Amino acid sequence: MSNKHKYLLLFGLPLLLILMTNTTSAASSLFALLKRLEESNVVKLKAYLDSGGVPTIGWGSTYNWDLKRPVQITDVITKDTAEKWLKYEATEKLKAVKNLLKVKVNNNQLIALSSLTYNIGINAFKNSTLLKLLNNKVDKAIVAAQFDRWVYDNGQFIQGLKNRRTIEKQLFLS
Repeated sequence: MSNKHKYLLLFGLPLLLILMTNTTSAASSLFALLKRLEESNVVKLKAYLDSGGVPTIGWGSTYNWDLKRPVQITDVITKDTAEKWLKYEATEKLKAVKNLLKVKVNNNQLIALSSLTYNIGINAFKNSTLLKLLNNKVDKAIVAAQFDRWVYDNGQFIQGLKNRRTIEKQLFLS
């Protein structure tokens, strides 16, 4: 693990936990968390290929909402556009998670689940063992262990996903 990742886990996580518990709105907490987890907290205004080879832009967007098509490697956007897309996509994921839950969760759990869903997609979350266990009221620690399964992209282990899942899992457990 690089020093940057160790720093994030040692110092960034407590800050994130404080941020999540002090913010009244789940949506604004989710936006803040996603900005820290996506793109190392620096918005990407030019499209690039993510670890799975998918054209990505902004705060992890793979869809160009203005042109109604997937992001293309030649896409360039403004910071305002990136913010708009993040808010739209994060709100969409937050609503989807709420609709899929059959049990009550706390604010931090909702944010952690929405962050996971932002990264893996609504269908993957909808069909996940994590959601099934949660909705069947399985012990929270067993449910949280499921975050550790989402650390692969195209069958390849990705350390950045492991770091992200560690943060989401700890947030879920708080």
